[in-house]
Amino acid sequence: HPSTGPIQGVYENMAKLKATTPMAAWKVYTHLGGPGWYLDDHDPSAPIVGDAVLDHARELGVTTFCVHKGLGADNPFLSPEDVGPAAARHPDIDLVVYHSGYENDVVEGPYDDSAVPRSVDRLVATVRDAGIGPNENVYAELGSTWWLTMRDPTSAAHLLGKLLLAVGE
Repeated sequence: HPSTGPIQGVYENMAKLKATTPMAAWKVYTHLGGPGWYLDDHDPSAPIVGDAVLDHARELGVTTFCVHKGLGADNPFLSPEDVGPAAARHPDIDLVVYHSGYENDVVEGPYDDSAVPRSVDRLVATVRDAGIGPNENVYAELGSTWWLTMRDPTSAAHLLGKLLLAVGE
């Protein structure tokens, strides 16, 4: 939770975790554990900690971040809009997007470039706009998303197709 206090304390906690725990990735919640924050620091009214935490993780040698994005349409910190810019600025950091930006109240259909992106289309739009292609450094996690979508085969097919085209296999 990098927005809970001074960044130096966050660095110390990250280093302590790395020294005492076998780690493969960091798990972050940009909407919980203090004021909300963004991976790309695009909003100056939110804590500016995204770039700093990603850079420090690189220094520690743990360069995978699992970040919750989706399942909360009313919370701007759950939008994946910050994923593309953060991935572009940190090409050596892998971002695993839990829930893939999915929203329960949206029926997935074909991607519509002329519409305001909602649900998974937000992840598709942010990686496209940032120039992140398939099989680069953004990954779509599907656990809860698939369980919520599989009851509607057409919606599920659109969801998988869009994600495969946007972030790859």
